[in-house]
Parts: sequence; C-alpha cells; structure tokens
Amino acid sequence: MSKLTHYPLIADEFLKLNALLKDAELRVYLYLMVLNPFQNSVIEIDTAQISEQLGLTRRTIQRAIKRLQELHLIEVEITRFKYKKAVHGVSSRLGSDDTRIASGDTRIASGDTRIASGDTRIATNDTRIADTPPKALPDNDSSTPQIYIYSDFIRSLSEEERANFLEFCQEKTKNLSQEVNDIEAWLANKNKAGRNRWEVYYEKFVLATQQKKNKPDKRDHVRAFEQWQQELEERRLRGERAGKEAQAQNQSSGGKT
Repeated sequence: MSKLTHYPLIADEFLKLNALLKDAELRVYLYLMVLNPFQNSVIEIDTAQISEQLGLTRRTIQRAIKRLQELHLIEVEITRFKYKKAVHGVSSRLGSDDTRIASGDTRIASGDTRIASGDTRIATNDTRIADTPPKALPDNDSSTPQIYIYSDFIRSLSEEERANFLEFCQEKTKNLSQEVNDIEAWLANKNKAGRNRWEVYYEKFVLATQQKKNKPDKRDHVRAFEQWQQELEERRLRGERAGKEAQAQNQSSGGKT
C-alpha cells in the first residue's frame, strides 16, 4: 500500500493563490484541497455537491475547475459521460463548417451544441509539480451547453445582454494600439495565448457587471445622512418640549400658597 503524502497549504502559497484566482476559483480550490489534501490520492466528486456546499452555480463550479486545470493546480480525469446521436445526422454535420469536427481533435463532438454530457463526476488531485498539462474539461451541465465558437456563444445571449456585451467590448478595445473595425470578427478569433477572445472578454464583462451590482449607491449614503439629521432634529424638538413642560410645572408649583 503506497504511503499518502500530505502537502499542507502554506501562507505564501495562499497569498499567491489569492492574488491569482477569482473568489469562486479560490473557494473551489480550497474546498477540493480540504477534501483531498494528498498529492498522490484521487477522489471522485460531483459538481452538484460542490455547488450545494459552496452556494455557487454548477456553471461557476465548472469554470473554476477549468481555470484550476489551466494553472496546473488540479488534474481532472473524465471517466464517464452521457451522449446521444445528433438530430441532423452525420452527413449534414460533416458537410458543415462546424470547427469542432477537425482532424486530430480527440474530443467527442455531438453535432448539436445543445447536447452536453450530463455526468458531472470528476476525479481530482493536486498537481502543483505536474510535468504534463491537463486535458480540457468539457461542460457537464446539460442546462448550460459547451460552446466552442463565437456564433454559438453570441446567439446564446439575450438581446439586452448581447448589446451590453458588445458595448462593453467596444469600450475596452477603443484604446488598443491596433484599431478594431469589426468587433464581432475580432472577438471570433483567438488571442496570442490561444484563448477565444469572446470568452476572455465575456469573463471580464460578467465580473464588471457583478462589481457594478455590488458597488454601493452614493444616494444610499445621502439618504442615511438625511435620515440621521432628521432624527437629531426630532430629538432636539422633543428636548425643547420637555424643557418647556418642566418649566411650566415649576412655575405652577411656585404660584400656589
């Protein structure tokens, strides 16, 4: 029986992780490391369980796991998945421009972007000294399909969110050294790191939207200050009335023989 090696998380590592990871990513990583602190141990866990324990959506959990994979903090092994035959059939899909079906691609493409694997069990272990990069994590939430190309992604947004997202991208790219004339064509391509630009900027868009929602409204502070002033004035008036009543009672008592 092999001996399990435990690598405790030290302060310096935590500070680096805190600076590198988003809040949800850090919470998922710490949760996984608490469950399995041994480097050479593998466990299976359902993303639904993590979602319930941390109070995050399964989509957020899956994105966090993918990010942890990219940073070589964990290794994920997909051992089971669910699938079904595409509605359109093989011939029509192979004759299309679907970029997910390409030579050398070891992923299983279903043919319909709405069909995603439903099995969410994953095996994790700590690979901070891993020699090989991990495999990409497919989206296992059947309610949130894995999106590979920009056209699928942009169609998945509501009209309002699409307009807000494109406006956000226009604002963020207006100061680039090379002018972006067609924002959608630009988003459809990959950046120098090999990531989809639309995916990178959508993450920024979601983060900015959340920060905007969480930012306190200055009007709330003004209203609180005005309410405080009003309470002070009411206390002052009550004090004046009490003083006058006391003075009147004293005068009345002093006039009696």
